Amino acid sequence: PPPAASPAAAAPPMTEAVGSTSTRRGGPDASNCAADDPSRVEFAGDADALEPGLVLLVRHGETDGNAAGRLQQWTEPLSAAGLEQAAFLGRGLQAAERRGDYRIATVLASDFTRAQQTLAGALDSLGKEGRLILQEPLLQERSFGDLRGRMIVQTRSEFGDIWAEGFAPPGGETWADFRLRVAAAWSRVVAEAWRLARAPPPPAADA
Repeated sequence: PPPAASPAAAAPPMTEAVGSTSTRRGGPDASNCAADDPSRVEFAGDADALEPGLVLLVRHGETDGNAAGRLQQWTEPLSAAGLEQAAFLGRGLQAAERRGDYRIATVLASDFTRAQQTLAGALDSLGKEGRLILQEPLLQERSFGDLRGRMIVQTRSEFGDIWAEGFAPPGGETWADFRLRVAAAWSRVVAEAWRLARAPPPPAADA
């Protein structure tokens, strides 16, 4: 199936301070977030006076690593099927805009090759004009560090349940590190939705 574009709950307004997105070996660094707990949403302004934004969550298209059951490197590209899924996504979003369902104003995508290829394939139909395109390392998938590039079956035979709460992949992210980063990533998304809610709407692209 094509990559899912599922609407999340309308993003409430919040303060825009998010923090560092520098990259380290185990994954993007979420340690410099403005708040001690980046999952805590802080409201600012009159929320009732603002039109809430719609957030669409889209997974990257298929890769050969997905199909083979491999823990993927960040450079893993889309397969032929994944490229077609990205194009299908773009056509679907374009059709939704033409129907007046919504308009994509800002796109945040991780710096992984497969995420950037999915974005490029979607934008081939959707177009870039009038949209803010941002690369956000906080949106990377969980890093399995030194295990990346190895088959999942192989790592399970050596390490046991690699999805277990207590498993810490060598050179990668623990579940605690990953959850901290996901919270920071969502704060980044919500901050952008809040910025858009306060800003005048951009001009519509030509149909």
